Amino acid sequence: MPVTDKIRDLNTVKTMTAEVLECSNHHRWRFGDAVTTLMRKVSLEYENQLESLLAVPYGRKMLNEFSSDLHDALFAYLVSMQWVGWGDCEFGPPLELPDDSGIYALSLIAYLGARLMDDAIDHHLDYKGQFQSFYGYLTEKSGRDQAAGISAAAGHFLITASIRRMVKRGSLNTACSVMQLYNPVFAGALCETGVNEIAITPGLYRSVIRHKAVAYDRILHVVFFRKAEPLVRERILSFLATHSEYSQWLNDLSDEADDRSRNQMSILKVTGMDRDKLINTILKSFLELWNGAGDLHPDIRNVMAVRLNDSLKKLTRADGWGPGFPNDAG
Repeated sequence: MPVTDKIRDLNTVKTMTAEVLECSNHHRWRFGDAVTTLMRKVSLEYENQLESLLAVPYGRKMLNEFSSDLHDALFAYLVSMQWVGWGDCEFGPPLELPDDSGIYALSLIAYLGARLMDDAIDHHLDYKGQFQSFYGYLTEKSGRDQAAGISAAAGHFLITASIRRMVKRGSLNTACSVMQLYNPVFAGALCETGVNEIAITPGLYRSVIRHKAVAYDRILHVVFFRKAEPLVRERILSFLATHSEYSQWLNDLSDEADDRSRNQMSILKVTGMDRDKLINTILKSFLELWNGAGDLHPDIRNVMAVRLNDSLKKLTRADGWGPGFPNDAG
């Protein structure tokens, strides 16, 4: 179906939206308490590991003798961003995965280390207006140039320190998987910085996103699902990789004004693309993704519905339209 077709008005969109909401709610009803328990374990492990790693630059004794504003600002920002790891936790109880929160927390620290470096490259003063970034704090203290250097250095330190700790804990294969993924992540980040002055073709945009956003999210996924049954793991990883790509389109839609003000790469800059075409493309892609999961176990598909339900609600907020979306959506 051409993306110019008004797919947003089709009954299939309404049907998908209702199904996704119902499945999402069923997952919450059946596994909500267990998921919350797992998230709390990951959160506790994450904050403990983070506190331990951030003591390294100063030494524990020195931290006990004085409070570093720099340390406190970095810790506060990273604690505020830990929610990025909670989505995978939704899969834990349905898959009956063993508790592996210690290693997963380290992968989350490595993931957010890259976030600190991306903040420095893209000059993110805050996270979508909700709270100040570490780079934003540094900019107020010392200006953009020095802030970028410090934020990038902090990110690099956390990446290498978390991977080193994985190795020390005997998870060499996991550490190698994370290290391998950083090659495409930073290749994508470097490519993105050089495309603002040229025409962005669909192929170029897709290449950058698959290197940067998709590989970036995969850092968390390959660690969280490493002990899942292989065939199930591959299906879930494929779903999540595809959803990461579509989520980037959705982010570009939501962040259009901010991206334009900072001359950031966006799918809306791709030749021939506009908001209406993009919305129809996103909806068509969500339909295909949801239908493609139809043969999976209902418990797994229900978790996927949680992801899609969140995305559909975000699309409603970004575009300001409601046809086909239940008013009480989750």
